[in-house]
Amino acid sequence: MTTRIPPVSRKVPCTGGWRRRGAAAAGVLVMAASGLALAACGIPTQATAHALAVTPKVNASAPGASTTARPTRSGLLPVTVFFIAKGAYVVPAPRYVKPPASVATAVDTLLAGPTTHELYSEGLTTALSPSIKLLHTTRRTTHTGTVEIIDFTTHFGSLSGTQEVLGVAQVVFTVSETVQPNIGVLFEIDTIPIPVPIASGGGGLDGSPVHQSDYASLRPATTPSTTTATTAPH
Repeated sequence: MTTRIPPVSRKVPCTGGWRRRGAAAAGVLVMAASGLALAACGIPTQATAHALAVTPKVNASAPGASTTARPTRSGLLPVTVFFIAKGAYVVPAPRYVKPPASVATAVDTLLAGPTTHELYSEGLTTALSPSIKLLHTTRRTTHTGTVEIIDFTTHFGSLSGTQEVLGVAQVVFTVSETVQPNIGVLFEIDTIPIPVPIASGGGGLDGSPVHQSDYASLRPATTPSTTTATTAPH
């Protein structure tokens, strides 16, 4: 009795997947040129080399990750946060959040930072490190107008120089956009009031409420448009 030995098969790696090749087929199919071999794997050939554009991968579970260009807006409310564009300008970026669209929600969304798309494709950054957390917000009405008090953790005190001016401006514009343009903003670190630098007047410290007008020089003459609205991370 003759025992039949099945043809040996092995897996050959190819970008299109694994291909099964039998011993008999190997004797028939012979690649005449390397270009034909590449074509079989689904890789087109060309006469000259060109750089390949690499698109960063987005982790859908990562905070601030933009998973879709058109997020579901059903039941969500729009807020606007502000990041830093090239040239050290503060520019708006739209977000959609779960109700209520409060100052605390807007600031928390700001602290989440730019999305992957905004970071790599639009060049947006932030002066506010991930270690900075919002403790609470308080609104007061005084004889000079409405004031929003923003209380941060001690990490906010690590900002200095230009980064501090830009970080404060990001918060002021975000709060003003959420409440009203002329609102004053006071800063606290662990409930202790602190003075903050202003962009106007030589960048001196100011312990009184600061406004958008104090950072008007940080806004570009023409604000770059942001086309991707992102659902805020939760």
